[in-house]
Amino acid sequence: MLTTKRLLGDRSCSGASSSKKKRRKRNRGKDRGDEIKFEREPLREIPALWNYGSSLYEEVYKSRGPVPPSLADEFRRRDIIAQLRQKLLKLCGKGKAAARYPSLAFERWLIASSVLQHPRGDPGPVVSDPLIPTHGVAEPGLVADLVKVGYDQGRAKDIAQTLANHALKTVRSHWGSASCSESAQSNFCDETGMYQLLCTDIMGKQYRVDIHPLMYNKFKKLYHPRNEAKDEKSNEAAFNLSVLKCCLRYETLSGPGFQVSITHDIFRSLGECIELFASPFNCVGLTYGSAFADTDACFGSLGSAFDWFNKKVSKNFRLEANPPFVPQILEAFVDMLVSNVAKDGQLSVIIPVWTDAPFYSKLLALENDLPKKRKTLTDKWIQPSSTSLVHRKIPTSCELFTI
Repeated sequence: MLTTKRLLGDRSCSGASSSKKKRRKRNRGKDRGDEIKFEREPLREIPALWNYGSSLYEEVYKSRGPVPPSLADEFRRRDIIAQLRQKLLKLCGKGKAAARYPSLAFERWLIASSVLQHPRGDPGPVVSDPLIPTHGVAEPGLVADLVKVGYDQGRAKDIAQTLANHALKTVRSHWGSASCSESAQSNFCDETGMYQLLCTDIMGKQYRVDIHPLMYNKFKKLYHPRNEAKDEKSNEAAFNLSVLKCCLRYETLSGPGFQVSITHDIFRSLGECIELFASPFNCVGLTYGSAFADTDACFGSLGSAFDWFNKKVSKNFRLEANPPFVPQILEAFVDMLVSNVAKDGQLSVIIPVWTDAPFYSKLLALENDLPKKRKTLTDKWIQPSSTSLVHRKIPTSCELFTI
């Protein structure tokens, strides 16, 4: 059986009936003032990548970078995430006081936990994972999401704690239990005009990822091989395997909007810089920060900005930060910023105008210490995937701070 994945599409969480899904699709955007607008089109061009910050890449890694995950691990990770998603849906449907499932709560829990579960200097739990939360505690953001849709505080904490416990237990029981062949094949399909990366998972099922030639070539430009092979065929195979693992990781993460980026016109106005929060799909330079060093380092990523951002970096490089619009990540980022931003550096920050959020007040308070310009963003944002671009209107006001 062939499974085809087109990465990072706008898909809803499973668990709703088909009629509800259709109704949800018709009503999409109504509860947000019709602010969400999607215009999907094929990839037409990928602007030239900035060659800025390569010295920081060399300083961060000094050698070959982190060890990449095995293909078997990525397949296990994909299956565990699917189980956890269903677990949350099931937990939300239990009990007499069950409220509706909060949209995208699982995705926010996943990205917040994966980015923040290992604070700087904290070695983390005995069992750790780059994507699956293994901290074993009720994540405050998930609790808040559940309370917003009608659960009382106690029930919300119970659901979040049960999910955290289940995640840790599942990782402990599944890791190292099976293996699969470390190989990926690349073919160009004339019919679709896409490159097809093919591999076989643990159960023998063939898995395919379609990648537009422009995106495939972008990965080639970003690629930093850990070990250069003597023959071209081996190098090509290693490259295809690295691309496949990266694609699997981001497809597993899912979450519509996680790849949204400002337009290249805005980037050009900022000048060449290092992005603190990007990915191989949406980065504009050869060096950038991203959530997953293990899959992304070979494509120029410095890893999580929470691990490498400091006053020295802030002083010596032009930086741009467009963190995920997840409250916990925004709070942690602004706290990091307050402690580490250099007075004579240049940092551009894009954040939502959530005036009642603590992080927003903290960022405004920097005005007393640092020169700062503010600009409201009205442009449509872009969301690249492996096969297309989505032009989106963000359902919240955003501001660009230049510090």
